[in-house]
Amino acid sequence: MGYVTLKFLGKEYQISETVNEFLHYDELLTPMRSKIIQTLSRDVKKDATGLTFGDHMPDYMMRNVGVYQKLMKDCADVLVNKLFALGIYDVTADNLLETTTAIADVKELGMASLQNMLSEGRRFVEMQNAGMERAYRSAASNITGSGLMVFTSSIATLMLHSVVERGILMSQAKQADREYEEAVRAINASTRRGLDKMVSEVMVKQYYPAVMDILMQFNLKITSAFLVELAQHNKFDFASIEKYNMQKAEQMLTNISRVPDKVEFLQQIFDVCPFSLELYDTCLTQDLLDVETFETAEYFGFADNLVEKMDGYVQKHLQNKKSVKPIVAILAKYRKTDELAIWRNIYRDTILRIENTYKIFNLAIERQSDLDGFVRQFIDTNISNVARKNEADISKLLSNTVGSVVSQERYSEFIEMGLLHPENIRVANSSSVELSQINAEIINELTVVTMAYVEEASRRLKLYEESKAALDKEIQTMQSEIDRLKAEKDRLGFFAFSKKKELSLQIEHKEKERSAYEKTHESKRLWNELEKMYR
Repeated sequence: MGYVTLKFLGKEYQISETVNEFLHYDELLTPMRSKIIQTLSRDVKKDATGLTFGDHMPDYMMRNVGVYQKLMKDCADVLVNKLFALGIYDVTADNLLETTTAIADVKELGMASLQNMLSEGRRFVEMQNAGMERAYRSAASNITGSGLMVFTSSIATLMLHSVVERGILMSQAKQADREYEEAVRAINASTRRGLDKMVSEVMVKQYYPAVMDILMQFNLKITSAFLVELAQHNKFDFASIEKYNMQKAEQMLTNISRVPDKVEFLQQIFDVCPFSLELYDTCLTQDLLDVETFETAEYFGFADNLVEKMDGYVQKHLQNKKSVKPIVAILAKYRKTDELAIWRNIYRDTILRIENTYKIFNLAIERQSDLDGFVRQFIDTNISNVARKNEADISKLLSNTVGSVVSQERYSEFIEMGLLHPENIRVANSSSVELSQINAEIINELTVVTMAYVEEASRRLKLYEESKAALDKEIQTMQSEIDRLKAEKDRLGFFAFSKKKELSLQIEHKEKERSAYEKTHESKRLWNELEKMYR
């Protein structure tokens, strides 16, 4: 194995190619690690809510243990297959598994967790039995008898009182039975819930966290055993990387805020361990990440992970262009595009919002149908309110609406970056490039068409209000006649059947006439014309 020249924060380093070989071997189990985590996540979610206590628990636990033992054996098989690919044939999966006690540890953990559940289960049962005993005593204590004392020599009287006493006792005994039965049901349900909760807590809070620890240690130990086999077969130069210490490097990084010279400090950490992803994350957060340092991270296989963090960093620090520009340059080079494309993607939603809003303005100027939508969106949804506005109201509303779309600072920035173009937002046949001039022209044009809209709405509203006033007056006249007929009917005597019937028919006719007049009156049509406007 030779050496490769890498750069980190402006300084060159000679790094053994064995490092990358080591990282490649370390990633052999990455798919299995993902499967382990997915299996654990699935089981934790399932057992947190769906597990119940019962006779099935021993079998369930052993099946669960078997799943994780199988995953460990699969890890060993992956590494043995790699050994075979490298021409090493005298190592078996069992040889690798013998270097760790993980298989036995998981089984022992499962048995211990099961024993814990059984012990807790016995405690719950004892509590249940004690509760039932208390419930029985409570129910039985209610059987007190009638309290009658019989002082008589009359056998008949004595028998009578005995029957009464027995009836009371039997009635109370039945009530006590019901109380005891209800108490037992409640105790059983509570115990059932308690047992199920206890089982879930043992699994989720004790068993699975311990399984995770065992599996992570297993992963480390079996990978180490794999590397030892490679070294013993002269397939891996362990001596060239044994000086590196990732744990020490990451511990050193916790002191980053305390050192004055961040660059020198991070370079020292690079010497301790150049293949720590956290090291490159820190370069990013300290505004020190450059193209060559990123390329070194990429060499170690950290590019995808780091790029994801860079995207988030850019979004978070958009107000600080000085910090963001170097990162954009790195992203452009990595994605084999230009910086403008990266910026377009970053500001895509913002630019789209600006252009779409100005498009709404310009379409409102050009077409009445679009003007109607503009008025309802930006002026007022209630057309009656629109019809009552004056030019000063409209001018103020339009100035605020148009002026709030994009600030002068952002406009200048987007124009300079080539993300926004004046021709995409200004009115037709205009050559203006300054935002203030573009906005002034749009406001003027919008004021003209919006005031024309207001005047038409005002005209329609006036027609409707005049018609509605006439309708209301006529309806009131009709209602007065109906009220007169009703009053005349109420004054008639009890036996004036014929006259009452005649008046009832007249009232009914007048009410139908009023209803028909109200439905067919032009005010309804006029209101619809106002509401629809240019739709």
